[in-house]
Amino acid sequence: MLAFMRSPTFKLSDITALMKMDKPNKEMINYWCKFDLRSESEEYKTPIYYILGENDWQTPYIISEEYFKTINAPRKKLYLIPDAGHMAMMDQPNLFFDTLAEIRNEEGRISTIE
Repeated sequence: MLAFMRSPTFKLSDITALMKMDKPNKEMINYWCKFDLRSESEEYKTPIYYILGENDWQTPYIISEEYFKTINAPRKKLYLIPDAGHMAMMDQPNLFFDTLAEIRNEEGRISTIE
């Protein structure tokens, strides 16, 4: 909570909303607070695509990018959506859609080759 209170991007109403959300979702929040993706395997059998908002304060792309480099997958690609936060699909819907279309087209092209 202290980090939220010091954050230049959160307002008091955001903090209040988070506190209200905490009560009914306590078990899920406890799970996510303890979850460490780095303790999971970096080996994937499926293609991996990360679509990240450039201005995401909740999942900073620099941290995601660092982990992404460790992933071993048949295909992988990281997309960075400019001027978008954690909800990139709402901040930049056209760019987000174009990214999804590019992934679909690439996967479709590869599946016809294989």
